Amino acid sequence: MFCGFLKLGLSLLVVVLLFSCSTKKALPKLNDKDILMSFEKGSCLGKCAVYSLKIYKNKYALYNGTANTDKMGKHMMLLADSTFYNLQQLYVAANFDQLLANYPSDITDFPLISIGYYKKNNVKIITYKETKPSELSRIQSKMEQISNSFGWTSMEKKQEVMEYQPVDGRNRQINQNIAQNEIIIQPKDDVNIDQWVKRYEGYKVVIKQKLAPNFNYYIITWDSEVIGSEEMLQKIKGDSEIILASFNKMITTRDN
Repeated sequence: MFCGFLKLGLSLLVVVLLFSCSTKKALPKLNDKDILMSFEKGSCLGKCAVYSLKIYKNKYALYNGTANTDKMGKHMMLLADSTFYNLQQLYVAANFDQLLANYPSDITDFPLISIGYYKKNNVKIITYKETKPSELSRIQSKMEQISNSFGWTSMEKKQEVMEYQPVDGRNRQINQNIAQNEIIIQPKDDVNIDQWVKRYEGYKVVIKQKLAPNFNYYIITWDSEVIGSEEMLQKIKGDSEIILASFNKMITTRDN
């Protein structure tokens, strides 16, 4: 009987180990030859979000934000089956191969949109600004919905924020004096802070306080269960509307 319990215990241990390994599976490597659909939004005279979105055959999406977006750099996400197939059906329903390759426009203020469809060795890219068939509008709307959804994983290497000060001729780490869930920001002078906060409503960002009436510095907080401190700081630092961003240091007094 003891041997039976031992075998059962070993079997359960193997199952647990296998499950643990599967839940920590690394993000897959994405190859350009496996791109199935793409979407790219260019710059405009205002503050349009500039980014690209690639959808791969394995249902992974790769987002690369370059300006005016809360997801700067490369981010990856596995799409739900329904989202992936619904997007594919929009391309099929649009008779994508039969559409024009370009829909010209004389308006310079609108961002240039590029939508691509990759089938075997055939790649078709359609570009336009404001003038486009309704079929392309539906594809664009779905691509933007995916881009603005939550659940993205940053592919950038996270750097630990470490600050030092000289103490008795040595450097001593003072991370314990940093409020990890508070960031001090300095927006540009023309930024409406209330509108800026709305861009980060998915992270539940709120203004905790303005540091001084005559200075453009604010302390913000957010839901740390939605996004970690280091990743949040990097997002804020990558925001084109923010001049400076750093963790809020807790100042302590020295006893005499």
